[in-house]
Amino acid sequence: MKVLLINPSNVFNGYHVPKILGRFPFMRKHLNFEATSLFPPLNLALLAAYTPSDVEVKIMDGCVEPIDDTVEADLVGITSLTGNANVAYQIADRFRARGSTVVMGGNHPTVLPEEALHHCDAVAIGEADETWPEIIDDFRRGRLQRLYRPRRLPPMEHHPLPRWDLIRREKYLVPYTIQTSRGCPFDCNFCSVTAINGQKFRVRPIEDVVAEIEATGAKKLFFVDDIINGHPKHARALMKALIPLKIKWGSQATINIARDEEMLRLAEESGCKFLFIGLESFLSPEFRKLGGCNAAPEKMLAAIRRIREHGIAVWGSFIVGLETDTVETIEKTVELAIEAQLEFAQFSIMTPLPGTRLREELLAQDRIFNHDWTDYTYGNLVFEPARLARHEVEQVYRRAWKMFYRPRSIYRRLGGWPLNKRRLVLWTINLGINWALSYGLNNGLNHRVMTTEASLQPDHSASAMTLATTRGNAITEQLREGVNS
Repeated sequence: MKVLLINPSNVFNGYHVPKILGRFPFMRKHLNFEATSLFPPLNLALLAAYTPSDVEVKIMDGCVEPIDDTVEADLVGITSLTGNANVAYQIADRFRARGSTVVMGGNHPTVLPEEALHHCDAVAIGEADETWPEIIDDFRRGRLQRLYRPRRLPPMEHHPLPRWDLIRREKYLVPYTIQTSRGCPFDCNFCSVTAINGQKFRVRPIEDVVAEIEATGAKKLFFVDDIINGHPKHARALMKALIPLKIKWGSQATINIARDEEMLRLAEESGCKFLFIGLESFLSPEFRKLGGCNAAPEKMLAAIRRIREHGIAVWGSFIVGLETDTVETIEKTVELAIEAQLEFAQFSIMTPLPGTRLREELLAQDRIFNHDWTDYTYGNLVFEPARLARHEVEQVYRRAWKMFYRPRSIYRRLGGWPLNKRRLVLWTINLGINWALSYGLNNGLNHRVMTTEASLQPDHSASAMTLATTRGNAITEQLREGVNS
């Protein structure tokens, strides 16, 4: 039996730095100039590990290679986000036309399984740790069901080691990702995490995490947890256990990590080099419910300073198009992001993803005018904003990116010219983003895939940093694929 697992091309997982800089040996130590994608598909590597040993498994990642639809496979598993759902459907249609049985999973099929079933034979809903072996067994017996739902939220203990041997690790900036928790204690209206992984925060045994890191031999990795500090006691224990491993790592966190001085100290000692933080807005009262650090701009600036004082770069994420947003508040947020000396930032247009309360609310108000999933890439406006005209959202979104990444802003944020190693690396990445923006914003950063043939090719038109806002937007949606089929 042959199984083929497919990750469709995803604009938000692209990576690029000018290859000319790879001529410098120092730069090659810090940046992978052969990579064309940010993160490998952890979800598919895990599914391969859950596949019976007598089954031949192959993984294709459209972010780094063309999807070859001539490959012979008895069973094809395709994961899908909302933004690449149409691409995934096209791939599924082609494999079915050749006689393969297709199973789809991931965030988008989980919340819209009936839609997905128009293009596949079965849908794996939610986390597939326990349902994937059942799917294979049912397929072998000729009794494949249309829907597979987990009977419970799968436990976090004793995960098998991901099949990294099936992944072309040299093609990724971060060749290893690992997960230490699932779920999110928050329930933001624009986020689908709780709809898919639940609000209960589940943690993985520390010894299992350490064993996996040691087994891979990874010295640089990214923890794909939605919130690394979601369970403070577990997070502190994890960081203590990481110290002897002498690794470098990054993850996602809430700004509230700045309140925990012990955790920041342990993060620094354990090798934390950057944190992706959903700041969303410096000014909107919509996010003050998330805690004291979000109560006022000065408190958020102070919190960012505390994190950066521990040598941790902050990758801030902001949303454009909130209910209280105006052109002035968005531009002020960009100015504050520069003043905060954020090493990186990204700006995303509010997007009502399927499965979120935001989408339900906007549908009830008849404010969503675009239902084409190809445009749900966090850079296209698909609903009527409350206090902005449509054209204003697009204009201020583009200005936000350009203002933050123009050379004088980079100089101000990074504290001067690249005269030391750390600053040189940061300048290089920032200039790479600036380069990608000059291409992307003018030539379709949030492009549409118009033909089936295009959907079979890897997409490297966007920079590594053109992801989207945390908790419910593209980077979290991409990383959450580590737990969904």
